[in-house]
Amino acid sequence: MIRTLASLIVLGLTLVSPERASANWLTKALDAAGDAGKGAARGVHALDPDLGHALTHLKALPDRPGVNALAAEAGHEGHWRFANAKGETFTAASADELARMRDSLLPGQSGKLALYLTPRTIFDGRAALKELPPDTELFVATRRGAYPLIREAGSATETFFAHVKPNLRARIDSEDLLAETLFQLAQPLKPASLRIIALETGSADALAAVPRFDPLTRMALVDKIDPTGLASSLARIRGQTIIVTGRIDEGILKFNDVGGGSGSLPLQQIRAAARDADVNLVIVKTETPRQPGGKNWLWQTTSIPGLEAAVKQPTVGDFLSAITREASPLTVSSRRDGAGRAVLDATPQTGETPLSTTFTGWLDSLAGEAMGHIAIAGIEANVRDADRQSELDRRIIPGVPSGIQYGYAIALFLSLFGLSTGSAWWRRIWPPESREDYGSYAGYASARAVRGLLFALVFLPLAGVPLFLRYAGIQTWTILTAPVRAVRWLRYRLARAAT
Repeated sequence: MIRTLASLIVLGLTLVSPERASANWLTKALDAAGDAGKGAARGVHALDPDLGHALTHLKALPDRPGVNALAAEAGHEGHWRFANAKGETFTAASADELARMRDSLLPGQSGKLALYLTPRTIFDGRAALKELPPDTELFVATRRGAYPLIREAGSATETFFAHVKPNLRARIDSEDLLAETLFQLAQPLKPASLRIIALETGSADALAAVPRFDPLTRMALVDKIDPTGLASSLARIRGQTIIVTGRIDEGILKFNDVGGGSGSLPLQQIRAAARDADVNLVIVKTETPRQPGGKNWLWQTTSIPGLEAAVKQPTVGDFLSAITREASPLTVSSRRDGAGRAVLDATPQTGETPLSTTFTGWLDSLAGEAMGHIAIAGIEANVRDADRQSELDRRIIPGVPSGIQYGYAIALFLSLFGLSTGSAWWRRIWPPESREDYGSYAGYASARAVRGLLFALVFLPLAGVPLFLRYAGIQTWTILTAPVRAVRWLRYRLARAAT
C-alpha cells in the first residue's frame, strides 16, 4: 500500500513540469525497458552506463571464428576497464596489467581482439589507444548501435570516424555531436513530406501545401517555384522537407533555370525561413548551378544521379549512402546553430571529388551534361535537432506540445482517484439540468451531454491534482492512524469480552 501510494505521489509531482516529465522520466523508463529487453548481462547494472551499452552490443554479436570481442573504456587517467560477455570486468592501469587482461577475461582463447569502445574513450582516453595491439579491431558503441572505428592521422592529431553505412561515415568531434549525427541519420525518410524544388524564374510564386506525385511511379514530382517566393512559401509546408540544388559561393546559392537565366539567393534568408517554418532544408551542392526537373539542350530530363533510388530508402542515412558512390564515400559531420536546429554537412572524404561519378576530359564532361546529370559536390542539411524532433515524435495530437498532452493525460488519470468528490464539486459549479426547464427531450439531452463533456474533458483535468492530493492525504492519514484504530478496536473487544 505504501509503495503504491509513493508511486502515485511521484506520478503526481511530475505535473509540476509536464514537458520535463515526458522527456525525462518517461524516456528513461522506456530506455531502461529497451535495455532490459536486449538481455544485458548480469552485473551490467554495476557498470558505467556507456560501458553497459557496449556490453549489450557485445552480447548480441554473432560468433566470429578467430575473433574475440570485449567491451572497453579508458579514462583520461589512462586506466582501462574491460568487460567480457559474461559481465566480468578487469581494470588495467599498466602495460603488465594490460597484458594479463586477455588471460583473465578470455582464458584459453586466441585470435584477433575486437574492442567495443565507449564514445568517452575516444576523447578522454585517446592517448591510451596507442597502448593497444596494432591489429586490434576497434568499434565505437553507442546507444543506437556499434560502428567500426576509423582513425586518420593528421598533422596535429588523429581524427576519428564511425563507419555508419556503406560509403558513409560520421566524424566524431564530441559525444554530443556524435549522438546528434547518429540520431539524424536514423530518422525515417518520409516521401510524403519530401519536396524536390527547382528554382525557375517566372514560374509559380508559391509552393502547394502538399506534395505532388507521379500517378504511375508514386514518386514526388519536382516543384517549380520563382526564387523570390521560396522563403515566403515555406510557412505553407510546415514540418516538411525540401531539397534545393545549386552552387554555393560565399553564402550565396546560385542557380540556372531551364530558360538559361541565372540567379542567386542569400542562403541565410532561406535558412532563417526554414527555421521559422519548422521545415527541414536540404541543400544539394552542385558543380553546376542547373536545376533538376528541367530540360537540357538534348531534351533529356535533368536529374541528380541516384536520387530516384535514394528517396526510396527508409532512413536519412540510407538516403545518403545510396546517393553516393564507392569512388567518393561521404563523411558526415554535424553542428548546432543555437536555435533548435542541427546542421549536417556531407562531403566526399577527399573534399575534392564530386559525389556522383564524373567523367574526365572535356568530351566526357560534355557527355555527362548531355545525359542530364548534375555532379554533386556536397550536401548540407539544416534540420530540427534531436530534442525538437523527439518532442514532435512524442506528440499524439499534431500541433499541441507533447508536454501539454502528457500533462493533460496524467491530470485526467489522477482525477479518477477522487471521481465521486469531483462530481460533487462539479454539481456545485454547474447544477444538474431539470427536465422541466426544457421544452423538448432533445434540448434536455443536449444540455446534459454538454455538461458531461465539460466535466470529463475540462473540469476533471483541472481538478485532477487537487483531487489526487486529497486522496493521497486521506490515505496517508489512514495509514498513520491505523495503530490508533487498532488499539481502539482491541480495547473495545476486550471490554465486550469482560462484560
